[in-house]
Amino acid sequence: MRRNKFAILLTLALGLLAFIIVLSLVFTVFFIEFDGLTIYGKTEDVVRADSFVRGKVEKVRYSSIFLFDKESVEKDVNEILNVEATEVECVFPNKIVIHYTLSTCDYMIAFDGGYALGGQNGKALITGRTDFRESDDSLVLVSFPGSESLSIKEGDMLLEKESLEREVVTQLLYRTPYFVNKNGEQVFNKNSIKDISIFSARDIRFNLWTGLSVKITCALDHLDDAVKEFVSWYSEASDEKKEGGSATVSFSETAGKIRISYGL
Repeated sequence: MRRNKFAILLTLALGLLAFIIVLSLVFTVFFIEFDGLTIYGKTEDVVRADSFVRGKVEKVRYSSIFLFDKESVEKDVNEILNVEATEVECVFPNKIVIHYTLSTCDYMIAFDGGYALGGQNGKALITGRTDFRESDDSLVLVSFPGSESLSIKEGDMLLEKESLEREVVTQLLYRTPYFVNKNGEQVFNKNSIKDISIFSARDIRFNLWTGLSVKITCALDHLDDAVKEFVSWYSEASDEKKEGGSATVSFSETAGKIRISYGL
């Protein structure tokens, strides 16, 4: 009788052990995928970046998906200078997907010592040169109170998350659609902007390479609508308006909508 009980207990124990082993194998991270993008879509630069991201996250392979630490992985990925993790996705039972954006040098900030070049993730990607303005007119010059007194090195945050400056630059350079008119012609994108000056949430100014100056005076929560309305207005504006004068974009509290005025 005792032998039978022992045999039953041993069978149950072995069955439980086998179950645990199977579960551990099923819910072990075997597959890691990468989903990188730039504002231009997929590029060969993303393919190269995948190898750097892989080097940061390879250590989680063969670990339990239940013990997987998303925040730790995001932190490791964000250590790469021009990469920002946007989401770390667990796909049960045995796969994780790293979604990230790859920053390119799109704007520059003048500071004590030269220019710092930044991208979508807000970091200083390149510093230490003084000739960027003369050598690359695709870079948007961004200024805000105190920017010229900053001490900046590569990897530092030029534009802190959730800051006014980050929100304005993100909206104007990255969220603004590449506007195409009814003839299929691209009439506005980030390369249309020469410089951006941020004085306050209600005083945002930027100049276009065509010669038009723009001022946005509405509150920050209307910035998205203000930019879209301006781009729509700009697409229909005459060449004379595009090539000079100034446009003011404001939110009318009484009318509850964005208004645009133009003057020489």
